[in-house]
Amino acid sequence: MHLGTRLFDAAGAPITDHRLWAVERVEERGRIPAREARIDELELPADTGAGALAVSLAWNYRRLAPELVRDLTGAEPEGVPIVKIASLDATL
Repeated sequence: MHLGTRLFDAAGAPITDHRLWAVERVEERGRIPAREARIDELELPADTGAGALAVSLAWNYRRLAPELVRDLTGAEPEGVPIVKIASLDATL
């Protein structure tokens, strides 16, 4: 599941190499206005004979995408921190 802004070119293909001049469409998926909530639904395949299902979810935030750092510096990014915003472990 992708959160954040996604950029698309004229052919409708996602722009992954930061060619901002080629942007034709922007899709917002990650901004949550103050005092509002975001609800996402994810369907899991049901295997009725398998018993309980353990689910672990995490919402992580990364200020800089490793791809952006790589494109700007020409080197593999090191130490691009991931911050855990929230997590949930449940058994269904």
